[in-house]
Amino acid sequence: MSGDLYNWSFRRSLRVSFGNVRYALRFPWYIRNWLRIWNEYDLAVSIQNNVIPFVCNFHLGDNFLLSAFAGEYCKTYGLQGVFVLAPPNQINLISRLPGVIRVEALKPRDLRFLIDIRFDTRFLAWIAYTRPFSRCVIASSVFLFGGGRPSKARVFPDVFAMGLGMPAETKPAPLPLPSQEELERATKLLESAGLRPSHTVLLAPGSNSLSHEHMPDESWRILARLAKEHGWSVALNRSGCITRIPGTVALDIPLEDLVAIGHACGWVIAQRSGLCDVVAGRIPRLTVLYSIDRQRYDPLQPDPCGRFYSLVESGQDPHAEELFLDDDFDEIKAQELFGGFERL
Repeated sequence: MSGDLYNWSFRRSLRVSFGNVRYALRFPWYIRNWLRIWNEYDLAVSIQNNVIPFVCNFHLGDNFLLSAFAGEYCKTYGLQGVFVLAPPNQINLISRLPGVIRVEALKPRDLRFLIDIRFDTRFLAWIAYTRPFSRCVIASSVFLFGGGRPSKARVFPDVFAMGLGMPAETKPAPLPLPSQEELERATKLLESAGLRPSHTVLLAPGSNSLSHEHMPDESWRILARLAKEHGWSVALNRSGCITRIPGTVALDIPLEDLVAIGHACGWVIAQRSGLCDVVAGRIPRLTVLYSIDRQRYDPLQPDPCGRFYSLVESGQDPHAEELFLDDDFDEIKAQELFGGFERL
C-alpha cells in the first residue's frame, strides 16, 4: 500500500512539475496576446469610464448567461454599463440584454487565443488578481471560479452569479420579447418556406455550432415523422445540426432571430444547449431533451439526470417541458410526447 502511495505521489509531482514548466514557457506568449487585446479594444479606457469589459470566450449558453447578468452586475457595483467582447455570430443577440451598452466582435486571432486560455486556471487567476486587468470579467474565469463551489450552486445560473460575486439566487435577465415587426418577419419567413405559423415544430439538435452533445439522428427522424403525422409542419435549425433530417424544412436561423422564429413556429424541441437559454421563457412551447451523455465529461454535474441544468428549477422557464433521458429517445417516448395532442 505504501509503495502504491509513493508511486502515485511521484507521478503526481511529475505532472505538476511538467505543468509548471509548460506554463512558464507559455506565459510570455499569453502576456503578448493579452496585452494586444487590452490595447486593441481600448479596455483601459472602457474601465476608466466605469464600463466593465465582459470577455465571452466560452460556449453560447455560458456567454449568453454571463451577459444576461450584466444589468444586475451594474446595479450591484454601481457601474455605468458593460462592454461585451463576443464571437461575431453572438453580438446582435447579446446587444439586446439589459446593462449591455456596447458590443464588439472579437477578431478571429483574438478569439482563438481566448479559447486557448479558457481552461488555464493559472493565467485566468493571474488576470483576476493583477491590476488593472482584474477589472475585466472573462466568461471562462467566472465559470471556473463560480463552479469551484458546486455545493452552493443549486442550478447552473448560480455558477455565474457566484462567479460575479453576487448571491446565488440572483437571476439572469431574459431577452426582450420580440416586437410586432420581428414577429411579422418571422411569420413571412415560415410561410415562404411552406411552413405553418403557430403549427410548426422547430427541431434544434444543437446550439448554432457543432456539438458532441448530439442525440442519435434516428431520434430526430422519429420526432420529425411523428410531428408530421400529428399535423404539424416541421422545421430544422440547420445551424449546429450535423446531418439533414428527412421530412423537415431546414432553416439557417441567426441567433438574434431565434426567439421571434421560435415564437412564430409555436413549438421548439431542442437538445439541452445554449440555444435553450436564449429562448427560455420567450416562446409558446419549449420541450428540452436532456441527454445522459453529459455525464461523461461534465465536472459540475451533481446528479444523474441533468437537473442542475433545468430551466424549470432555475426559473428561466417555469413552463418548459423537460425530458431527462437515461437512454436513447425512441418511438415510444416520442409517441408519449405527442400523445397529449389531437391531430391538427
